[in-house]
Amino acid sequence: MHKSEEIKDLDKVEPIDHGVIAKPHTPVYKMHRYFARRPYTVFNELIHHYSNPGSIVLDPMCGGGVTMIEGLRLKRKVIGVDLDPMAIFITKMEAIDIDLDEFKQAFWELSDKVKNDITNLYLTKCPKCNKEVPADWFEWSNVVECPKCHEEIIFAQVTKLKAGTYECPHCGETVKALKGKRKSDKIVRLKLKCDCRFKLVARTTEGRAYYCCSSKSRNNRPKICSPKNIRGDSLEAAVWDSVSRLLSRPELIMEQVKNRGQANPSAYLEANLDRLSHALGRKKVEADRMLDAYKIGAIDLQTLKQKMDEIKNEKAGLNEEKLRLEKELHKAKTQELNEEKLYQFCQSLPATLANLNFEDKRQILREVIDKIVVDGNELTIYGVIPLPEEKAGEMSVGLQSS
Repeated sequence: MHKSEEIKDLDKVEPIDHGVIAKPHTPVYKMHRYFARRPYTVFNELIHHYSNPGSIVLDPMCGGGVTMIEGLRLKRKVIGVDLDPMAIFITKMEAIDIDLDEFKQAFWELSDKVKNDITNLYLTKCPKCNKEVPADWFEWSNVVECPKCHEEIIFAQVTKLKAGTYECPHCGETVKALKGKRKSDKIVRLKLKCDCRFKLVARTTEGRAYYCCSSKSRNNRPKICSPKNIRGDSLEAAVWDSVSRLLSRPELIMEQVKNRGQANPSAYLEANLDRLSHALGRKKVEADRMLDAYKIGAIDLQTLKQKMDEIKNEKAGLNEEKLRLEKELHKAKTQELNEEKLYQFCQSLPATLANLNFEDKRQILREVIDKIVVDGNELTIYGVIPLPEEKAGEMSVGLQSS
């Protein structure tokens, strides 16, 4: 920030006589959040104005480390003190001198180990190709019960009167967020991007939730999606009504389970997973050998990087195959049902379905729906257990689009 700096007589330093623009934090401060971290530009100016290069700068409550980092940038000697061990740890990690090549290598090793475990928590199905893909993000909204009319108030979809205060869209009552009876949060916005170039955004507009196709590609569709926006309340109600009607017929569910006639593939899948686990283990050994070869000078850094990239790509392919097999194995084990218990469960469903909350309904839909296709104003629902052709029409319903 200050390219050159003259040595000042600190006994004669005048107060700062100009404003300092508070700028957003640089990446070093974004590696970990900390309470009330102050603008780095302000502290940089204070240190520059009231000290000289080589001066000792003490921050007895260093917190997120802004004083320490800006002092080091300005070639000061810094001392940071804090009672909070997290503050000390964060500040040390911000200031520590690291080997960037080793850091990148460690990062990619960690990424390979945890990436699938993390992305599996955010999987959703692409409405176009039916492939499971991780969503880019989900946006949730707090939900409370209106104390007057007892209807749900979804904060992201209603008028905000002032901080923490909202207007009930059903009765007009003014409701304070902290005083309302909390209910289960709801997803109000979802974004996904699939390898097939399909993009989807589910959103809310003027208090109404919509699903809309946002794909930019026109080449892999015979025609542009129509309608562009689909009313969320209409879609969700239609899906639940259709699914609940079918779940209320135990004889139909049992018939389809018995007619699937698929052999149990669990043993085959488990054998393949064991083979993949051994292959991944060998890749780890191979990577360790490459690092050892580099450390003793048998290969140079460029060769190491090339070999590690090759190993990383091979591991990624193995992990992808392992993930696919694990999903198939889970599905196979799930299908190994005890028919008697299943029939008892099906008989109890009609009474249960009438008294479910939002979270329970959502969980059921996740389990029984394979995909939902919208064509114009017609909605077709495809279940995990396929229906015979004569029953398939029961899963097609009209839909409100605007």
